[in-house]
Amino acid sequence: MSSKGQLHVPIEVRRKLGLREGMRMRIVVRGADVVLSPINEAEAETARRIAAAWTVRTGRDLVEELHESRRRERRRDRARAPR
Repeated sequence: MSSKGQLHVPIEVRRKLGLREGMRMRIVVRGADVVLSPINEAEAETARRIAAAWTVRTGRDLVEELHESRRRERRRDRARAPR
């Protein structure tokens, strides 16, 4: 990993997975593993449309709602944790 947090994906892996320069990637942490996968742009556009429609319908920011939900979960988990 570089000092900027950049990773080098070997050419063999890029070819096998069809990865190209400029592709957007999703990074998910699963336990001690990091899963990197290409973002399907058609799916991403569908998700953007759904989020925009939700925002128009509710008048609330979906990303902020998700952040607030995570904050509530963390507070709940901390309250339940043994001391």
